[in-house]
Amino acid sequence: MYKVTVIIPTYNVEKYIVQCLNSVLNQSLKEIEIICIDNCSTDNTFNILNDYMRKFDNIKIIKNNKNLGPGPARNIGIKESTSEYFIFLDSDDYISENWIESLYNTIKKYECDIVSNLNIYADNNNNIFPFNINIRNYISEEEINNPDLYLEGISSVSIEDEKFRTKEWLESLACNKIYRKDFFIKHNLYYLNIEDGIEDIDLYYRMLLHNPKTAYNHIGIYYYRQRSDSKSGYGMKNKYILPSTIDLMINSINYYKDNNRKLLKYLYPKVWERIIVLFNTVQYKSNIYKKIHDIANIIDIDKKYINKKLLLNEYLAYEYYFFIKDHAEYEDYMYYFIEKKINNIISDYNKKMLNIENEYNAKINNIINYYNSKINQYDNRISNIEDNFNIIINNILNKYNDILSSNWIKLFGIYNDNSYIYIYLFGIRFKLKITDKYINKIAWWIPIKKWRENFRDKFKIRPDQTRPDQTRPDQTRPNILYSDCIYIYHNTKTQKLQPTLQYKFAA
Repeated sequence: MYKVTVIIPTYNVEKYIVQCLNSVLNQSLKEIEIICIDNCSTDNTFNILNDYMRKFDNIKIIKNNKNLGPGPARNIGIKESTSEYFIFLDSDDYISENWIESLYNTIKKYECDIVSNLNIYADNNNNIFPFNINIRNYISEEEINNPDLYLEGISSVSIEDEKFRTKEWLESLACNKIYRKDFFIKHNLYYLNIEDGIEDIDLYYRMLLHNPKTAYNHIGIYYYRQRSDSKSGYGMKNKYILPSTIDLMINSINYYKDNNRKLLKYLYPKVWERIIVLFNTVQYKSNIYKKIHDIANIIDIDKKYINKKLLLNEYLAYEYYFFIKDHAEYEDYMYYFIEKKINNIISDYNKKMLNIENEYNAKINNIINYYNSKINQYDNRISNIEDNFNIIINNILNKYNDILSSNWIKLFGIYNDNSYIYIYLFGIRFKLKITDKYINKIAWWIPIKKWRENFRDKFKIRPDQTRPDQTRPDQTRPNILYSDCIYIYHNTKTQKLQPTLQYKFAA
C-alpha cells in the first residue's frame, strides 16, 4: 500500500527528468507511487520514462494523445492515484531526500488537508540559491536554526487572511504542498481544461473557499529549476498566456458566486492583482486590453480589502483598476501611462539628483568642518605658544626689575657723580675716578673739537692744547655733574611686554 503518490506531468524534459525521478526514488519514505503523464513529448523523454518503468515497479507511465497542458495532466494523476495523499512535482525540478517524509509526517500528525513547504531554492545552471519564495525571508535566523520549534506547525489560512509571506502562508504554487485526496474529491477540485495560462492560481483560490485545515513543514528542500524556455518564466512571449489566465480568474469568480458570494470582496482584489502583474509582463498588451477592460467591469474592488502585502503596490493596483474600467481603448491607456512613466522617470531623476546634492553637501561640510577643526587646533597651539612666550619674557623682565633701580636702562654714553665718571658702551659700564688727568685724557679722545671743548667746559677746564698728560696745575676741578647717555625705556605698568627703544640725552 502506497502512502503518497507523486504526480509528474512531462513534456520535452529529457535533460532534467532523470534527476527528477532519481530524487523521488531516493526519498527516505519508500512507500511512494510515481505517476508520470507525458504530454506528447517530441524528444527522448518518453523513452527515458519507459526505461525507468521497466526497472521500478512503483512507476506508472500514462501517455496523452495530445498536449493537454500540466493542469489536465495532473487531473489524470489525481484520478489514477491509489494512495491517501498526493504531491505535484514539475518534471524539471527535484527534491531533497527528506522532503516527502517531512510533509507526510506533518499531514498525518495534524490530520490536515494541505501542508505547505516554503523552503524553496532556485537552480539556475547548477547555481543554487534561495528562491524569492523562501522561508528564510519570513522568519528569523534563530527560528531557522531551531527547526523542531519553528519550522513545523498548524496554520489557519483562509481567503480572508492568506498569512501572506509568513511561515503559515500556503502560496499558490501547486508543487510545494502535500494534499489529502479526499479533500479534492469531496469538493470536486480539479484543474480547468485549459492548456495555457497559470493554472495553479485558480485551483488555489477554489481550495481556499472551502477553508481547508492547513499546516506547514519547512524542513525539506524543493529545488525549482529556472529555465528561459519555461512557461512559468517571466518572459511571457506566448500571446495565449494572459487570455487563458483571465479565463481561469473568471472561473474562480464564478466558483465563488456559486458557493459563497460573501467572500467575493476578498477575491476581487487578489484576482485583479494577478491579472495586472501578468499584464505588465506580456508583450501583446494591445491585443488583450479589451479583455482586461471587460473583467475590470465584472469585478467590484473595495479598497479596504486590498492586501497591503501584495506584490503590486495597492494604490497602483487601485489606480489601474479605475482607469481601465473607465477607458475601453488601449490608446487611452497607453498615452496615460506613458505620461505617468515619464513623470515617474522625472521624479526619480529629481530624487536622485537631490540625493547626490545632499551627499556632496554633506561631504563638503565634512571637509570644511575637518579643516576648521585643524585651524582651531593650530590657533590654539599658536595662542599657547604666545602665552608661553609672554610668560618667559615676563619672567626675564621680572628678574631684571629686581636689579634695575628705575625704569631706565643706560645703553651707551657718559655721566658722572661727584667722584667718578661712568662710561656705557652697549650697556657695559666703565668706571673712572674724576681727576684732571683723566678728564683731559678723555677729552682728547673726543674727535670733534666743538664736542671736546664742550666736554672740558663741563669740568671747567680751559680749551687749550694741553696734552692729556699735562694738566695745568692752576686749574681746580669743580663739583659738576655730567650726564649724556642713551637709554632703553621699559614700562612695567602695561600687561603685555612691548619693550620700546627710546633715545634720551640727559642735559
